[in-house]
Amino acid sequence: MTNLYSVESATTLPIVLCHPACSGGSLIYRHLVAATGCVSVHEVGHHWLPRPEDFRPLDPESQLTSMGKLSPEDFAEIYWTRMLNASVIAKRSASRLLVREHTHQYYFDDSEPTGADISWLRHEYQRRTGAIPPTVVSYRDPVDCWLGMKASFPDTVSYDFNAYCDRYLQWILPAIESARESRHLVYLIKYEDFCESSTNLILQCASALRVRAGSTYQPATVSSSGNSGRRNDSRVSRRPRRPYTLRLVSEALASDSYAKLCSLLDYRHLADEPKLQPGLHSLVRTGASAFRTLSEGALSITKASTRVLQRTANMP
Repeated sequence: MTNLYSVESATTLPIVLCHPACSGGSLIYRHLVAATGCVSVHEVGHHWLPRPEDFRPLDPESQLTSMGKLSPEDFAEIYWTRMLNASVIAKRSASRLLVREHTHQYYFDDSEPTGADISWLRHEYQRRTGAIPPTVVSYRDPVDCWLGMKASFPDTVSYDFNAYCDRYLQWILPAIESARESRHLVYLIKYEDFCESSTNLILQCASALRVRAGSTYQPATVSSSGNSGRRNDSRVSRRPRRPYTLRLVSEALASDSYAKLCSLLDYRHLADEPKLQPGLHSLVRTGASAFRTLSEGALSITKASTRVLQRTANMP
């Protein structure tokens, strides 16, 4: 596919926002767009290919892809060129393009996570042009992200909480390292801090990314996909934690990746939550230990039974 704006595209960088599912990213996106006046596109990505039943009258490439006439690699090239063109169109409107990338499809779905840094678009810009677009990485307590994802999209993944934390850690570590090197290239926003002081955080973010922003803005005028993006008011409030079971507490206790996330991102470990009943922490540990003991006992019985059967078979 020929890029009609190739000359301009090389010097036109978007701002990329990436975040886990159910982390309040669409809410933060609305505030960023409203404060900066950026031209924006949301929940974009190329991994979820169009299906034959999807009706897209203005999108011939998607129709060809759904008919099997274009490979996923071809579609990725088309997507890349479209994002370049979108950046130029925004620039011609005397604005900047803000892209909310669909991070889930690259790092958190059932397929193998991509190794493309923290954002596919950011990685492609660097690989193809040598330039790195400024990137906003928003995150939330992995327990709340997990509970929200399983409640809203129960069939979206087949793996367990530990595997989720493995993916979360793999994705967030490069973001933390990049943010330490330069806040102008990667700016981290913690959802819980955003809920406490949304305007200040948005202004600090815009300043770090060297984008103009106003202190009086109306996020309710910006629409977006995602539960927090569809609300038509300007209130920012931290959502309470969804109900969870002892099984999740056990999984959390057994997950090294979750413990590392709590330490890196400054979150309280689920097993240390004050609302848990006194002694529950030790109860869960005892239960996990008992399960291992039972499993080892069952294995010993099985081995003993096998030896008896072998001796019986060898008897004259």
